[in-house]
Amino acid sequence: MDSTLEIFSDEEVEALWFKGLDDRLLEVDHRIMSGSLPDYIEELLAYDRPDIIVAVDEEPVLVVEKSGEVPSGHNMGQRFGRMVRAAEHDVPSIMFFPYLAMKHGTHAGLCYANARYFTAMWEVSRIHDAPFWSVNWPCDDDGELVNDGTEDELLSRFVTEFIDNGFEVEGMSVAEEVKSEMQWGYDRSVDGHPKYESLPRSVKIRDTEAVVAEWEDERGSVDLPEKFFDRDETLVYKVGMSPENCRREDPYAGMQFVYDYGWCREGPDPSEKHRNLVINVPKVTRETWTEKNPNDPSRKSSQWYATAEAFALKDGVISDFSAL
Repeated sequence: MDSTLEIFSDEEVEALWFKGLDDRLLEVDHRIMSGSLPDYIEELLAYDRPDIIVAVDEEPVLVVEKSGEVPSGHNMGQRFGRMVRAAEHDVPSIMFFPYLAMKHGTHAGLCYANARYFTAMWEVSRIHDAPFWSVNWPCDDDGELVNDGTEDELLSRFVTEFIDNGFEVEGMSVAEEVKSEMQWGYDRSVDGHPKYESLPRSVKIRDTEAVVAEWEDERGSVDLPEKFFDRDETLVYKVGMSPENCRREDPYAGMQFVYDYGWCREGPDPSEKHRNLVINVPKVTRETWTEKNPNDPSRKSSQWYATAEAFALKDGVISDFSAL
């Protein structure tokens, strides 16, 4: 490889795992994403750090996220913003996670990947014209994750062909296999859990005028931009955080991207929507919310304000995030 290749990782173990996917990566220097980082890396971290960023000649070319968590819950959703940020900068991304896995504990059982994730990934890819794909981490007949090295087979072939193809996704034959596997994952998820085709109970699509009327009745007058009223429908995502625990992002700030791209977004800019996205936090006041979740680019809390039109709080509605 004549180009200068760099690997940036969130943790050491992730860098070593990724470098093992192709022998040519073994001698490539890797760096943990902490302290002062190059601008071309920093710009991809606005919605949190992904596990892996690959750069060639100081240009990011691939983002990779790996998770062995049960795929039915919020774990994958909380990672979603990291891949959206890559797409916003025209960088392909791959999420490596199990499409089926055994959940242990009190409510043990086989859990399918949340089909809503596939829906949103396809929309991110379409809207930004940048691949946001996933690769299945296979499990055995008991639903336990395979960890003998064979689980990386498809991802390893993807990385190898990606390098052979000049660090370009277009024209890769393995890409069709990846996309086909995603469709299989979606179909199996819906077959096993039909409710995944629709939104969860925490999310409602409502008439915009009815939502605003309810706010005014419960909270007094609200100040909203005209564009909010131009959209006939509003998706309301209810988050049940208390004042004591509302200084947090995971998993809710990431999940907003799933609902935005899957059910609201039309174009690359967050304003390009056919449906408003509102985050409803009914137990928390405006003062407490803004104190604990400032719109500060140096803090992870700024992710909250990346795409929602408004926050409906206990004592009012916030739609202007510029002064937070």
